[in-house]
Amino acid sequence: MKSKILLLALLSGQILIAQDELLVNEDNPSIEIRQELNESIKQDPINLNTCHEAELAALGHLSAQQINEILLHRETFGGFLSIYELQVIPSLDLTTINKIKHFITLKPKVSLKSIRKQLLGLDYGYVLMRLGRTISKQLGYHASGDEPPYYNGDPYKWYFKVRNSKRGQYSYALQMEKDAGELWTWNPSKRQFGADYISFHMMLEQIGMFDKILVGDYQIQTGQSLLTGGGFLTRKSNETIKSPYRLNQGIIPYSSSIESGFMRGVALQTKPKFGFSLLGYYSNQNLDGRNIQKTDNQTINTLSISESGFHRSISELNNRKTTNQQILGSQLIYKNYTKLMVGLQYQFVKYQFPIQPKPTLTNQFHFNGRHYHGFGLFAQTYLKNMLLYGEMAISGNLGKAAVLGCINSLSRQLDISLHFRYYEPQFQTILGQGFRENYTSNEQGMYWGMHYRFWKKWRLSGYIDVFRFPWSKFQSTGPSAGQEYLITLTPYVSRSIQFSMNYRNEAKERDQSEIIPVPQTETKESMNLLTKIQINDHLKFENRLAFHKSNQMAEGFGAIQNIIFEQPKWRLVGSCAIFDIVNTQHALYHFEKEVLWSYALNSYSGKGIKYYAILKLKPMGGLNIWLRYAITNYFDRTEISSGNDQINSNQKHSANFQVMYRF
Repeated sequence: MKSKILLLALLSGQILIAQDELLVNEDNPSIEIRQELNESIKQDPINLNTCHEAELAALGHLSAQQINEILLHRETFGGFLSIYELQVIPSLDLTTINKIKHFITLKPKVSLKSIRKQLLGLDYGYVLMRLGRTISKQLGYHASGDEPPYYNGDPYKWYFKVRNSKRGQYSYALQMEKDAGELWTWNPSKRQFGADYISFHMMLEQIGMFDKILVGDYQIQTGQSLLTGGGFLTRKSNETIKSPYRLNQGIIPYSSSIESGFMRGVALQTKPKFGFSLLGYYSNQNLDGRNIQKTDNQTINTLSISESGFHRSISELNNRKTTNQQILGSQLIYKNYTKLMVGLQYQFVKYQFPIQPKPTLTNQFHFNGRHYHGFGLFAQTYLKNMLLYGEMAISGNLGKAAVLGCINSLSRQLDISLHFRYYEPQFQTILGQGFRENYTSNEQGMYWGMHYRFWKKWRLSGYIDVFRFPWSKFQSTGPSAGQEYLITLTPYVSRSIQFSMNYRNEAKERDQSEIIPVPQTETKESMNLLTKIQINDHLKFENRLAFHKSNQMAEGFGAIQNIIFEQPKWRLVGSCAIFDIVNTQHALYHFEKEVLWSYALNSYSGKGIKYYAILKLKPMGGLNIWLRYAITNYFDRTEISSGNDQINSNQKHSANFQVMYRF
């Protein structure tokens, strides 16, 4: 182990250090939405003197209290004269201001180019096409004896998207995707129109009495996401203060390549009148019903809903769009400027066929049947430097859930947050994405986070999360409990050198084995170190070193070195990762750099090395081209993956190509 670390240090020529923006696990959400949103805001910065709460929240770097104080300062003293006037706001520090300064402006930029865009009806618009594949031979794409290939289509993954939007006015997008192994099919009777996945939305804002009118695909983010959740929702991470909190954003246009977790239909939101606004939505779409069966009396049951989005094989195609789902919901909100917000919501879901999951010990409280009802009440208010928020919800089977939290700036140096959550095992939700440890209900917990800024811009942050599961869950046949804590230190070195380190400890009770259902505590520890060094305007290094250890005699380490060269017309990223992880249960998760708006949450396990290169070219005007090639070489196996994705080699090669034209 020591020799490997020494070799890596010699290769990089510097100490490898890390921070939690690269420390992720399998629970983290897609970052595709966040990436595209950041890019759109860069192209059209938020006007600090006219923006509203949701626009500031979209930046992703501001807490609810900071947003409230910005709006309150603007109303009290008038418009901002300088971006750095934000320093007079108690909860804002210079670090946060520097993070958002490239995304905000004090007045719209007026130029011939912007006038031309307005005349043409184009603001933030682009056309994008992406093509990628695993080059190494996978078993599912090749015949075996007299048997045809398991996957019907070729190994290429294809994606096309066109989008145009003007913040506060309109947004529309069309996207199409064919996953690897899927066929191009034109069969309108089975709702197949070329690409397997087609998504569209058109949203208009500030139309008469309506704040938003949307037709197509969308998400609804209300309250603390107990009933409905959408957008970029964080889980536990280095953002220790804001992670549990959900901002009420209402209607969110959906334009992600992920083929689940959205609604398809119409959504309306009225403008506030006497402090009240009303949101209503209706969704009607066909979903993949997995393992459809008929009972003795010919009643059709759907055992479960598949959310993978894959339609590569005969069995997957047989499940495609086989059951209809309809959702009807409404939300009434009262808001007294930024001081008080109260909301009441109702949701009804109807399935074409009853959902009847195969009974197990862990899923006996999961939703089953054709009809779902959900009711929720949420509120938030400000008391000086404190934000108080909460939500209560009840499902049609009388299962209950509740969350209560606060975010408090005790001083310019210290922020804290507290979050209590209570999910009964009986509580059911179809679209909820509330903050919790598990994906399902059956959880009680308390989260405490802190962020402290001290000597010479040093920062110390961390959280403690204590939770218990009153009923059985995955890997636990009875009640269980656990706790987790994280501490991160970010000392200030210089503007060109960013340095951070964190330690994470997780302890959960799990059964010793499937045969012996006796709980024992499994402890996982990890240490992450990261550094970013900006040599000059053209050269930058990013390094990560991670150590893992558990009381199950599992140890491992991973190290990642990125080198970035940048010129006005091109950009080259080179990356090398060395890993030695005992098994997949203790894998190292890492977001790799990809082509724009495509992400790769890579799981490192076993012994091996991975390296890739990304070349970005900007040959002319709004045209951008990306090329990516990756090779993974394992030292401890002769086969990669399993089943139809199996590669009979210790090497895996993959390539991506993307072209994009901005209007």
